Amino acid sequence: MIILSVTPSSDANGSENDLKKVTVSGWWDQTPDYYVSGGGEESYGSWVVLRYNHYRYYKVGQSNGFAHALKYALRAKASETMIAAGFNPDTASDTDFAKFADYYFEYDSAQRVTRQKIRGGEEEFTYTYTENTDDPGIGEKNTWGVRTTVTDPDNNERRVYTNPTSSALVIVFEDMATNDQSYDSAKRNSAGWSTEHAFPTAISSVTEPSGGGTTLTVNYNANSGLIYEFAYYTVDNPSLGEVKGRFKSRSVKKGNNGTADLLDVLTWDTQSVGNASIYPVLKRIRYPEVGMTSPSTYEITNTFIKTHKGMIPFKCRKKCLNCQLFR
Repeated sequence: MIILSVTPSSDANGSENDLKKVTVSGWWDQTPDYYVSGGGEESYGSWVVLRYNHYRYYKVGQSNGFAHALKYALRAKASETMIAAGFNPDTASDTDFAKFADYYFEYDSAQRVTRQKIRGGEEEFTYTYTENTDDPGIGEKNTWGVRTTVTDPDNNERRVYTNPTSSALVIVFEDMATNDQSYDSAKRNSAGWSTEHAFPTAISSVTEPSGGGTTLTVNYNANSGLIYEFAYYTVDNPSLGEVKGRFKSRSVKKGNNGTADLLDVLTWDTQSVGNASIYPVLKRIRYPEVGMTSPSTYEITNTFIKTHKGMIPFKCRKKCLNCQLFR
């Protein structure tokens, strides 16, 4: 049983209807071994509280936040520790609450997190934001819109470049003591789905925007490091298991100039009732070795039974075509 408690309008730790506490209870069964069911089972057990989660929020006019913004989160284990130390999470001061809180947040005027403290303030992360002055539109899926610089507790940096729909394009990890860097990058199609993921070993360097410029360039290794490529169906063809926009295949190549080797292919089933359709996975073909002509196939057969509530799916799995992966 889960009970949600909300903040009253007079509470100093949040605004009206903010989630204040979550109480999770479990049924403690005390039924005697000799008991024979006779309709009175409820007298042999009770609900027992298992854990609490507590939350506090900023109120209108408070510094470092805004109304309804999460300020502190105290999860189950930390709540136990706080209570064992003699504090009441419902009434403790912010100073005492902060000593045990799993999370603490501060925000800027755009309502973005600028500081996060975890484990009772033992570790701190800071966040700064730089917007692309070219102001790309939401249709520009491979152009960065915001750079988020995260400073970790060890003072190292992660610089995350996201497109206008907040999908990550490039991540730069930098050891600030040695200036060593590693990278991760992705490319996306017009729908925002990932079409390429380059691992750190495939990227030699990243040229980041500087001096007021906005150019972000990923420089790939020609013949080393793994780059995964993802394809999607472009048309609907139910007889072939093709559904427009759905995942089609995954390939991998060594370096930017490498030849892509097929790893997986998915086909989809189409089931329709009236004007509604669903598309469960029909078959997954896996190619664990380069150039396989008789790949392992994982096939999912869906049988649908029509009831008064609609189409109810029952699934079974089967292996075929020399499958070695599922034996």
